[in-house]
Parts: sequence; C-alpha cells; structure tokens
Amino acid sequence: MRKFLLGLSLCLALIASTASSAPTKQQTEIQQLQQQTQKLNNEFSVFTQVSSKQLELQDKRISDFGISVALLGILITLVALVASLATYFTTKGRATQEAKETSKKWFEDNSSDFKKEIGNLRKKVESIQKEVEDHAEKVKKNIDAAEQKVASASKVTIPLSDPPEPSDSSKASRPSDSGPSDSGPSDSGPSDSGPSDSGPSDSGPSDSGPSDSGPSDSGPSDSGPSDSGQTSTRKTSVRKTITPRLSAKNLRIINDAVQALKAKPENDFKANDYYVRGLSEYSAERIDSALFNFEKALQIADSEKLPAEEIVKIMFASALMQEELDRRQEAIKIYTLIEQQYKNDTNPDVRVQVAKALVNKGVLLGELGLYKEKNQTEDLINQLYSLDTSTALREQVAMAQVNKGIKLGELGKYKDAIQVYDLVDKRYSDDNSPAIRKQVAKALVNKGNRLRDLFNNEDAIQAYNLVDERYCSDINAAVREQVAVALLNKGVLLEKMGLHKDGLEVYDRLLQRYGNDTSPEIRPLVARALAYKGITLEDKLHDDNEAIKLYTLVVQKFGDDRNPDTQKTVAEARRRLKERQGGNAATSSPS
Repeated sequence: MRKFLLGLSLCLALIASTASSAPTKQQTEIQQLQQQTQKLNNEFSVFTQVSSKQLELQDKRISDFGISVALLGILITLVALVASLATYFTTKGRATQEAKETSKKWFEDNSSDFKKEIGNLRKKVESIQKEVEDHAEKVKKNIDAAEQKVASASKVTIPLSDPPEPSDSSKASRPSDSGPSDSGPSDSGPSDSGPSDSGPSDSGPSDSGPSDSGPSDSGPSDSGPSDSGQTSTRKTSVRKTITPRLSAKNLRIINDAVQALKAKPENDFKANDYYVRGLSEYSAERIDSALFNFEKALQIADSEKLPAEEIVKIMFASALMQEELDRRQEAIKIYTLIEQQYKNDTNPDVRVQVAKALVNKGVLLGELGLYKEKNQTEDLINQLYSLDTSTALREQVAMAQVNKGIKLGELGKYKDAIQVYDLVDKRYSDDNSPAIRKQVAKALVNKGNRLRDLFNNEDAIQAYNLVDERYCSDINAAVREQVAVALLNKGVLLEKMGLHKDGLEVYDRLLQRYGNDTSPEIRPLVARALAYKGITLEDKLHDDNEAIKLYTLVVQKFGDDRNPDTQKTVAEARRRLKERQGGNAATSSPS
C-alpha cells in the first residue's frame, strides 16, 4: 500500500514538473494539483501512521495468539502425559498383578521340584564347604609339617672331623727307621691318607725292624669315596673332607626338609630355610652353593632376631665352607668374629661353638705357619674353658692341648710336647666322656712317639701299654682306634729294637682283638698289622709260606675296601704275592 501511494506521488510530481512551462492557467491548475498532492501526502502520512498502529495491533494479536497456542500445546501435552502415566500405572499394576498370580501359580505347581533341587544344592554346598575345610586343614598340616621338618633339619650341624694329623717328613711307601708318627690331631690339617704309614715296604722292615713311622691315630681317611662314589673336591691334600661324617639319619632329615621347601617361594625364605638348603648343598659336595646359602642365612638372621646360638651355628658353617674351599684367611676371619662377639656369652651352646671356632682357628694358624698366634689361641681356649664342667667344652680344651703338643713335637720340642700330653692325661684321665677319652688316648700315643724320638724306647713302650691297659675294653670306635694304633706302633718299635718275635706277638694281639672289627677306623690298622706281620715273617724270619698266606688274607679281606690307606696296603700285598708266586697272585684262602 505504501509503495502504491509513493509511486502515485512521484507521478504527480513528474506531471507538475512537465506543466511548469505551460501558461499561467496551467500553473494555477498545477498549484491546485500540488495542493491536492500535499493534501494527499498529509492524508497518506495519517494513513501510514494509522496503518502502522493497526499492524502493531495485529502483530500483538498474532503474538498473543502464538502464546495461547503454545500454552494450549503445553496443556495438551500435560494432559496427554498424565493420561499416559495413568495408563502406564494402570497397565503396570494390572500386569504386575497378573505376573504375581502367574508366578504364584507356577511356583505352586513346581514348588516340590524346587524344594528337591534346593535340597540337592544345599547338600552340594555343604560337601564343597567340607572339602574346602578339609583342604585348608590339610594345607595347614602340610605347612606345619614342613615347618617342623625345617626346624628339625636346622638343628643339624656340620660335624667336625678330627683336627688335623701332623705331617711327617719321614713318611714313605714302606716302614723306615724314623719311628711311629704322632697320633691325633695337629694343626697341619686332617690327613687325607689316614694313618701316616702308607703300608708295607718293597723289601720289608730294615735290619733294625719295622719303622716307627707306622700308623698314626687318624684311622681311615675321611676323604675316600663317599656312599655315592664321589670324592671330595678339596684342593689341598693335607686336609680331609668332613662330608662323609653326615649321618644317614641327618641326611634323610635334611632331604625331607628340602623337599618341603620346594613348595615355598624363595622370597618367603627365613634364615633357617637357607641354612637347611645350605646343608643339602654341602652334603652333595656343592661347596660354593652351600657357602652362598649359609651367607644368605646370615644376612637375614639379624633381622629375624635369632638367638645367639643359631647365629653362631650359621657363622660356623660358613667358616667350614671357606675351609673346604681352601680359603684359610677367610675362615680365620669368621672364627675371629665368633670369638670377639660371643666369647663372653654364658649360653652353654654358644660357649661350645666359640671353643670349636678357637680350636679350628688354631689349626688354620698352624697351617699358615703362624705358630705364635696358634699358641696364643690354644692358650686362650685353656684360659676360658679349662675349669668349665661342660663335657663339650672340656673336649675342646683337651683337643686344643693335644694340638699344641703335636705342633711342639713337629718343631722338635719333644720334652715340651710330653709336658703338654702329661697335662692332658693328668687333667682328664678319669673323664668318662668318650670324646675326651679319645683325646687322652691320643695324648698318650703321641707321648710314646715323642719318647721314642728321644730314644727312650722303654718309656715309649710303657706309654703304649698304658693306652692298651686303660682303654682295651672301650666300646667307642674312636677310642678303640687309639688302642689299635698304640699296639701297632708298639709292634713296630719292638721290631726296630730287634725284638721281631715280640713285635709279632703284639701284631697277633691286635689281630685277635680287632681282626673282625667292621668300624672304618679300625680296618686299615688291621690290614697293616697283617701286612707288617707278613713282611717280618718273610724278611726277618724267612717264613715265605706263612707270609704268602698273610698277603693273600689281606687281598681277600680288604681288596674291595675303598679307604686309600687300605688300598695302598692291599697293593703292596699283591705286589709281594706276585713276586713270590711267579707273577700269579694267590686267590685261595690260607690254611
């Protein structure tokens, strides 16, 4: 509308402009037209204003109508929603009721089956629960049994071999004139060959009789093949391994404990677990692995606050492994540490371990030629424990004194050595402990050897006789061994003095008493007594037939013996048989 009026105004203006050049009449008409146009414009302006107001009113009405429509839509929506909800709840309630009725009817129809099934399930649950409880109880029992096995095995200690036998520069493949060797331990380390004399000679005893470098008291070697046929990997030949001294009973205990430990994570291992595994590795002669486990046990022992006797036990085992690996200085350090930390401990078990550590330390110091330090260590043992009433401690003191006497003898201080042996005899001669009786017997045998070195043969024989008289009825194999050594050394010394028949009588006494003895300590000495007797009969009394019978008996009775010293004796007997029988060793039994 506005556009139409605007266009009309423009047309009128254009006509007026065109007519301006016409005559005045036309001008008048034009003016009239202009007035009319102005009037129209005014009317148009009024019309425009009125139209605008009317449009605004219309817009307002439309807006109000839109709001009304929106409100009506919302109202309709709300009504529909309420209706829907009402329908939903009504339907739901009806469906629920129907479902309840259906379920109730279904459960009523199947209740007996359900009760039966529930009963079966309850029984199964009870059965499973019982199985779980039984399994838990079994696991607990297994754990307890494993802990008990480990606890039992952890009580096992590595048994010590006798302290070392003295070295003897006069040792040879046959008896010489140097006289019987020392018996008993010295600081030179346990002998790998057992008795010092290696067996009969090529030519038998010399004119002066069998040598006094004959057997010592060490008995058979501990370094021979073990039950498994394996030999020790010990590096030095002067020390003997202690592996065979683990008893079969202890080995079973250790093996049972190790089997139980296989089910236990190593992260959960305690000190005793490592200790037991170390014992197992040691028994299998895996010395490096044994040392590793003992050291691991020692590392965590303090954190577990183990009692002193347990810690010392582990330290001692570590030191022994260092010895087995020929690391003397490392072993001495551990023994010294035991001494420093625990020598004032009042616990009897700890005191015994400290005494053993000092004894072993003295042995190692002697091996290293540190004789002054060795004597100081042995004097310290005497100072600390000589008045102790404990049998185990008295044994260590006696052992230390015997070691001291042997070293004095090796240094040529025979009289000083005899004084030490007399002290041992005086202090412990009435002691009933088998271990101490063994040490006293060793001291007396060594005293006889030192008297022989001083050419006091009569007193030497008296010392050997005292051993025989005092201990001839002893049932302890280690003590019987000393008696056999004393008799053998006595027989050798009598032959050296030219008393061959007297020597043969002593050999016969030894054979009569110990000929059927099965203990490994005695068998090598019996073999040597038979061989010595045969050599004397052959070379001194020229009774070849009787000598052949004795050589044959040695081969038959001891041919399968695995002791190295016995093997040497058997080898010498075979050599002599071969010579006497034109190269054919006799195999028939002597008549």
